[in-house]
Amino acid sequence: MITFGFLAQWGLRSSILIASGEVLLRVLRVKDPAVRLAAWTAILCVSLAIPLLTVGLPAMPVQTRMVAAMPAGSYRVAVSAVFVPASAAEPTPERFDWGRAAVDGYLLVAGLLLLRSAIGLALSVRLRRRSRTTELAGVCESQRISSPVTLGIWRPVILLPPDWRDWDAARLDAVLAHERSHIARHDPAVQALSAVHRALLWYSPLSWYLDRQVVRLAEQASDDAALAATGDRVSYAETLLAFMRRGARRASWQGVPMARYGQPEQRIDRILDSTVLAHGVTRWGIAAILALALPLAYVIAAAQERLAFEAASVKPVEGFGGGGGTTIKRKPAVDRPRRVEEPGGGPGTSDPGRIHYPMVTGRFVLTKAYGVSDFQIVGPDWLDRDRYDIDATMAAGTTMQQFRTMLQNLLADRFQMAAHREPREYSGFALVVGKGGPKLKESADSPAPKDDGAPDPPLMPGPDGYFPAPDRPGMFLQVTGHPSTADARIDFRQFTMPMLASTLQNLLARPVADETGLTAKYDFVLNFSGEGIHYGNGRIKVSRGDGEPPHQPDMAGALQSQLGLKLEAKKVSLEVIVIDRMEKTPTGN
Repeated sequence: MITFGFLAQWGLRSSILIASGEVLLRVLRVKDPAVRLAAWTAILCVSLAIPLLTVGLPAMPVQTRMVAAMPAGSYRVAVSAVFVPASAAEPTPERFDWGRAAVDGYLLVAGLLLLRSAIGLALSVRLRRRSRTTELAGVCESQRISSPVTLGIWRPVILLPPDWRDWDAARLDAVLAHERSHIARHDPAVQALSAVHRALLWYSPLSWYLDRQVVRLAEQASDDAALAATGDRVSYAETLLAFMRRGARRASWQGVPMARYGQPEQRIDRILDSTVLAHGVTRWGIAAILALALPLAYVIAAAQERLAFEAASVKPVEGFGGGGGTTIKRKPAVDRPRRVEEPGGGPGTSDPGRIHYPMVTGRFVLTKAYGVSDFQIVGPDWLDRDRYDIDATMAAGTTMQQFRTMLQNLLADRFQMAAHREPREYSGFALVVGKGGPKLKESADSPAPKDDGAPDPPLMPGPDGYFPAPDRPGMFLQVTGHPSTADARIDFRQFTMPMLASTLQNLLARPVADETGLTAKYDFVLNFSGEGIHYGNGRIKVSRGDGEPPHQPDMAGALQSQLGLKLEAKKVSLEVIVIDRMEKTPTGN
């Protein structure tokens, strides 16, 4: 999909490439028109290929803005039981999309310019078909032109005006040498490509400059070829001036008319005064152009903005380090839930412009940065032990991928983190329907209540000690425990099976693939033993003590008995993030 950012990046990279090419040609004092034309043709091809090169080449990050320190502020608190929304927050009222309007305007102008080129191509085809062949190889004549022109992209031919038989031999030799020089260099195809480039990047003034250079240098190189064939500058200048006075009437837009470009006096002055003729491009010349152009193309196409937060604060939390996880203790049924701050914010939430991650582990931040589960992070033990307060702000409209890149760069800057990806095979599960069929209730079709971001009202526990789940899409997790066991409950609202499989993967710390074939959304409750289950910031630590059995079945048993689903063992290959280096103490605050 074409976006305003894509067009801006392409135009900027192309402009830098064209400007760099002009500076390089001036510094090297390249005078030969054929060599300069070859260089501009190479720049043209690279500019057109920039979108593909940007995606295909290894990125070369360029720091564009520093990460500013931001003091931690006060934030709204939430209940200790965790609610995870199933979908993004309600959209804000629609506003006029200036970015979309700019893209639409771009498409309109580009479409008109491309249409103009297509019409020119059609006219050249018609002109070629209505012309008559001559006894000269590759030469036709037409009453619809007044000066020589080369037509055709794939199989170009030379068209001469009907009075060409009245020319003297010197004039005919000069004209044929000029036009055959165009054909030998494939100038019609290059200029057609330049017209497409100009249409696609019409908003960049340098794309028009590049097109003028391609046309002008092609004529200069062909003028030199004509002079080399005749050796008579004055006679050739008179011939060219006569064609210019006739004009290029009815010449195709896709053709290469001999008298098309430039001010007559400037072109005639060059023919009469120049002491250097174009000698063409040798293999060594092509090699030199490539040797200079390829590194420049890589730098311009692969250079990418190093995304960073507008402001960020990373501070270690005192009192953590060496504890090895969180122990959940049972609370009396009459207790209110402990009010603590929960990590939240970022793209896809009700607070997309900032994140607030209080008392989070390094592993938690890494899962957010790479979009993977806990067990897909391979690193030092302290990732589950030390805790940090992280707050950051970002620009409106930041995408999830941009946010993850910002978080990865923040980790690299503040923790000097270096990591790599590698595939590893895990013993995982396939979530399937059990023999008795699913025991699931499809969600009602009525729309869910809007989440206005306000705190939930105080909850009162039910007879079983659990709190009622909020009536909106998502999952509501509660954990209770005592010295010998830990129980948990999750209320799911409008959940799909792929969402359940992803949740199970995080809780079990093993790959889980949805193979149920169920496509609806469901409301259901799952009660299970929390022993060994992962709950985001750490594993629930329990001790069997005197061997008292769990109050609830393990996850596999709960799925089968309560939901009619089954976990089947399955080998799965997953990509993991291996931490090569990471400091415990962040810097930069």
